[in-house]
Amino acid sequence: MKTDNEKLEEFLAELDDGIVIADGLAHAFIGLTTTPDGVVAVYSTERIISNLMENDAMDFESAEEHMHYNIIGANVGQRTPVFVDVIPEEFWK
Repeated sequence: MKTDNEKLEEFLAELDDGIVIADGLAHAFIGLTTTPDGVVAVYSTERIISNLMENDAMDFESAEEHMHYNIIGANVGQRTPVFVDVIPEEFWK
């Protein structure tokens, strides 16, 4: 049986084999965007932090720091994935 990352990798390769995925973060994948360097994967920071808190028993501050330093801070070239903080709807009301 294929992992979620393997399924995501295969799906994206059919669209554009140059899309770089963040290993182990298929649960946080939310879409694609186009940059001057090409199409890149987009991930939810909220989903990443929630997963780190749930699966790695981190508190919010530790999970956020880990995400910024080890995940977002990992530059993998021109098509490095984008990480998005979604603004809650309540903000706009």
